[in-house]
Amino acid sequence: MRYHAFITHDWGTDELGRSNHWRVSRIHRTLTAAGYRTWFCDEDSTRGDVNKMMADSLKQSACVVVFLTQRYIEKASGNGPNGANDNCKFEFDTALLLPHLGVDKMIPVVMEPQCREVANWPDGTVKGKLGPKLFVDMSDDAGFDAGLEHLTREL
Repeated sequence: MRYHAFITHDWGTDELGRSNHWRVSRIHRTLTAAGYRTWFCDEDSTRGDVNKMMADSLKQSACVVVFLTQRYIEKASGNGPNGANDNCKFEFDTALLLPHLGVDKMIPVVMEPQCREVANWPDGTVKGKLGPKLFVDMSDDAGFDAGLEHLTREL
């Protein structure tokens, strides 16, 4: 596999007004510095056929780290503003369908406090597939290092 992990996340602002993309980018940089190869979509990698790039990168990834916010859960379940035509949904669905990935190779990471309680997640694919799994809690900035340790153990 070319990548240890494919990173899927929403670029929006979370319930505490924090940039989720910035926070996930920080995690990506930390993992990269620790020697992990991750596929992370940022401003520099979104040129050309983005869907093909995402699909090819998922095929070359050993697992998928799913950074969960309320907004991500809605979008990946097809209930966001773009409906079924959303990159979060495309990444999540593609990962579920690839034989070497699927739900067993997805690591859920909770990024905002309201997502700590799975029962409160919006209904849909993400809740149905990831809700039963244990998650890494990175919703509190004070617990960043502990969450990162937990995530690296999962990787």
